[in-house]
Amino acid sequence: MGTPGTRVAGGAAMTHPIELPIPTTLDAIVRRNRDTCEIGLAIPTEIDALRGDIDAPFGTEKDVLTDWRFIAFRIRERRTALVLLGDAKRQGFILSTSEVQVVSRDGSRVRTRNSIYALARAGEGEPPLPHLLQLCATLHAWGLGWFLGVLDVW
Repeated sequence: MGTPGTRVAGGAAMTHPIELPIPTTLDAIVRRNRDTCEIGLAIPTEIDALRGDIDAPFGTEKDVLTDWRFIAFRIRERRTALVLLGDAKRQGFILSTSEVQVVSRDGSRVRTRNSIYALARAGEGEPPLPHLLQLCATLHAWGLGWFLGVLDVW
């Protein structure tokens, strides 16, 4: 019997590193049908296209997001959809929101399909691994994981 990472063949143990397709960037999440969908950090013009007024009093936000990033789902020949990925401060977990509908003019809040979130400290660059894995799990929960060849995370 072998140890993890060891394959036993004909009684002789051979070590092979276990290679999992763990994404280290947003772009690496999509491994199938890349001609249909691309995932990456949103660019300023994509965010600015959603600027507007949020008609809800301050203090009614569902949560405060920290280490957040706007993630763009660029669906070929159709449109781009943005979600937020970050740490939900009150709820205590990593959150992928539903599609962002409005970004407040001052950038302090967003409205998604069902909720309003306050934005605290933004993250920089590519999301950290736990955020990438949460996005993988979310894509599977949305029924898109298999189609896009996303690592199966639950």
